[in-house]
Amino acid sequence: MSCLNRGVRGVGVKPRFLLEPTVVNFKTKVIAKGSKPLPFHHDVTITNPDHNAIGWSIDREALDDSKVFQMNPTEGRLEPGAFSTVRVTFNPLEPIEYVCKVPLYLDGDRAKPYLMIEFRGEGADAKIYFDRREVILPCTPLEIPARATFMVCHNGYENLELRPKIANEVGKLPIELNFPDG
Repeated sequence: MSCLNRGVRGVGVKPRFLLEPTVVNFKTKVIAKGSKPLPFHHDVTITNPDHNAIGWSIDREALDDSKVFQMNPTEGRLEPGAFSTVRVTFNPLEPIEYVCKVPLYLDGDRAKPYLMIEFRGEGADAKIYFDRREVILPCTPLEIPARATFMVCHNGYENLELRPKIANEVGKLPIELNFPDG
């Protein structure tokens, strides 16, 4: 039995530019309707570990096409060993998932991007929902009260005050609602 042996050599190359994080995930954000929309922010740290100053820029066209992501500043120059903070803004317009990949270039070389930055976020409408679809009271003997607990949940409402209404067909029954958490 013979073996085929090949010599393989590799060189570890130090990165010229660091960006933390390279994927900016805003997760799910509630869309502000009826009032002035408030954008959501995330700060990204850029670092120059190289021995030379580096000029960097991003493709503004890709950001403008997304209509929901912004980055400030979109270009700059970093001295050796220096770092800076860049602010990324997300302002969802519709309740959908948004993904935008933006190329980052070094030293004005637009032939090939040094790396791709990915922005992600999802818009969501404000809503109120319950932790279960229906409340079923257990059967009990006469004069013994039946109890059930359920949670009223919300997404996107800051100051929520509930005013419960009981339907007419059950309005004659002695139903009592309590809010243990206020």
